[in-house]
Order: sequence, then structure tokens, then C-alpha cells
Amino acid sequence: MSLSARREDQNIWPVLSGLRFLFATWVLFAHTYNFGLHSRAMPVLSQSGFVAVVCFFAISGFSIHHSIKTRPNGYYRRRFWRIFPIHITAVTLALGGYAVFGHIFDGHGREYPIPGAFQWLQYYLLVQVFFYPSYIDVLFPMWSLSIEAVYYAIAPAITFLTNRALLIFVAASGVAFLFWRFIGEAALAPYGLELVAFAWAWLAGWIAYALPRNWIAAGLSIIVGWIFIKSQPQQFWLVNKVSTISTYSSWAMTVILLFFPLHLSLSARMQRGLNYLGDLSFPLYLIHYPVLFALTSSVFRTHPEWNYGVVHVIISLTAAIVAYHFIDKPFRHFGEKSRQTPALAKLETQI
Repeated sequence: MSLSARREDQNIWPVLSGLRFLFATWVLFAHTYNFGLHSRAMPVLSQSGFVAVVCFFAISGFSIHHSIKTRPNGYYRRRFWRIFPIHITAVTLALGGYAVFGHIFDGHGREYPIPGAFQWLQYYLLVQVFFYPSYIDVLFPMWSLSIEAVYYAIAPAITFLTNRALLIFVAASGVAFLFWRFIGEAALAPYGLELVAFAWAWLAGWIAYALPRNWIAAGLSIIVGWIFIKSQPQQFWLVNKVSTISTYSSWAMTVILLFFPLHLSLSARMQRGLNYLGDLSFPLYLIHYPVLFALTSSVFRTHPEWNYGVVHVIISLTAAIVAYHFIDKPFRHFGEKSRQTPALAKLETQI
């Protein structure tokens, strides 16, 4: 039995879909603290969703490796239609917010001036990672997608690298990440340096697919990740036992699931449910920020008594569901001559 067939039999894709939704929800809950009183925000293990993003990278490296190995033809077309419709929607929502409201505020009354035309162009083309400074607050979560898009672009070339070369790249990335605090924040590091600084997480997933059930590689990935996390206590919000344990365990759990897929017997309904949640994770992650900025710049300014974290979550989920059904899903297989098998179709929900 092939490696891909074994992984699909073990229901790895529905499990990863559920995990991605869990991490997207973590980011959303953490961001409710940015849009209202902390006493009204959603309870969360850590007020930083940064580890969730790092785990996103690992899951992405795993699934992209699978995508290239099993369906190399049409890889770039699939990636384009997988990310750009929702990406364009998110940027347009942010730009539309400025056009409609004129002034954009967060939940604490801070105003965010409208960015310049060149910055909007960079975001529409998803190349802001190469420019400095190029940062649009209303689209903060998009910093990671800009990095990931570059990983997508170079992924076919990575298949030609030896394991030794991959380890060298991981080591170089680790050095960059350890010095990250001296070169800027996640979305502000100059001239693409964050491409190097976060490659270790993406490559961890890539290596997990190449070396399944390898205890040494899995153990090293966990330990190295913990070292990098510990080097950035402020960004990962390592402020107490709960946030620290949840952060370290999230990375370890993700790595273990990628190297050692669980032998689960999931019902068809459970698989559909997990896959659906995974489908929502991408629009939820990208769209919730411009949606919440629009609310705090309009409705919540006139009715601050409505500004609660649970309202943020309900509206963000609703927006993600609408975006998925009317934008993401219709374009998911655009241009394909034939339909994928169900297993491969669910693979393409990975980001």
C-alpha cells in the first residue's frame, strides 16, 4: 500500500482539517482582545495566536508535499484558485471599509490611516513580504499568507533537495528566527527576512511527509520548535503556566499528528463535518480582521454595548461561511478538466 493511501485510510486529512479550524478559532478568539474590552473578549488559553500560525505552516508543508507528490500536474493552478479568491475578497473588504467609513478604528478607539496605493497593490499581488515597510493593520493576518505563497512557489524545487540539504535550510532558518527580535516583528521584518525565519516550521511538515513514523526526526522537530518558541516569549505570550503549556503542547501535538497519523475509525458524517470545518478555516482566518474593523468603525461605535467577543465570533463565522459557499467553493476546482477523487479533493483544502 502506498504512503498516500495509508495516510488517507488513517483519516489524516479530516483530522488535519479539524486541527486547522481549531487553530483558526484560536486566532479569532485571541484577536477579540484587539476589538473591545478584555473583560468582554473570548476566553482563550493564550492571547497570542502566534503558535497557531506556526502550526499552520507545518500542516501546510505536509499537505503541499503530498499535493506535489501525488498530483504534480496543475499544481500552480490549484494553488492559485485555492488562495486568491478569498485573498482578493479580504483585501477588497479592507479597502471597501475605508471607502465606506472614511476612518477606520479598532475597538479601543485607535484610528488607522488609509494606506497608500502602492501598499494596496502589494497586498493584492500578495508580494508585501518583499517590501519594507509594507504593513496594513486591517489585514494583519495576511502577513503569514504572503510568506506561505512564496513557499508554494518554490515547493516543486524543494523536492529535488536531499535530507541533508533540508536540514541545512532548517538550521539557517532557526538562526534567523533566533535573531528575529533584532530584525523586526512578524509582519515588519525587512525585505523578506521572515521568509527564512519561518521556513523551519513549514519544512517540519514537509519532512514529516517524507519521513513518516521517524521518531528521531519527530523528536528533533518538537525540540527545535520548543527552542524557537522559548526564544520569543513575548510574541508567543508565554506569561503563565496555562499559556506556556498550551503553546508548547500545540506544537508537539501538531508534529506528532504529522509524523504519526492516528488510527481512527471516523464515520462518514464525522469526516464530512471535520472537512467542512477545515474548509471554513481559511476564509475565517483571512476575513475576520477586516470584518471586525468594519464593525468597530461603525456599529460598535454607536452601540458599544453590543461589542462582545461572542458577537465577534458569530459575525466572523457567518462571514466565513458566506465567503466559503459563494467565493471559495465555486472557484476551488476552476479550470480542471476532470474531478478529483474525494480523498484528493479534500487534500486541496489544506493551506
